[in-house]
Amino acid sequence: MRRILAILGGALRIWYRSKHTLFWTLAFPVLLMLLFGAIFSVSQNPTFDLHLQNQDIVSGEPTPLSLTFCNMLNETGIFNLHMVDATENTTLLIEEEGIGRMLIIPYGFEAGCINQNASIILKMVPPEVDTTSATVLSVVDGVVEMFNAV
Repeated sequence: MRRILAILGGALRIWYRSKHTLFWTLAFPVLLMLLFGAIFSVSQNPTFDLHLQNQDIVSGEPTPLSLTFCNMLNETGIFNLHMVDATENTTLLIEEEGIGRMLIIPYGFEAGCINQNASIILKMVPPEVDTTSATVLSVVDGVVEMFNAV
């Protein structure tokens, strides 16, 4: 048993005396964990930019149901909503300003809700290109489900 302890003690002394071995054994893994932790860290309260265009306007005012839907999106706390004027051409706006996610509430949304045939349009970068698009889609789906339940 003494021989084994002597060999182990000698190996530990050699390991301890080598600066390169100490670096690769102790410091490098710590640096690697800190680097990947900083790159792939998720914040506690993630927020996403979402441009919102409400085209369901009657007499210059948004309809009550479209306004309710907009408020439900805002109350999630997940979106930084950027309102877009209803007369703005969204296709040109997306191309010119490089907008990644835009939700459009089309004209007739309230009538569609009453007839149980409403739709919204969500234009966004494909999830293969932007990983946050899948998260945004799932949150919008959740809001739509809640809106349908109310």
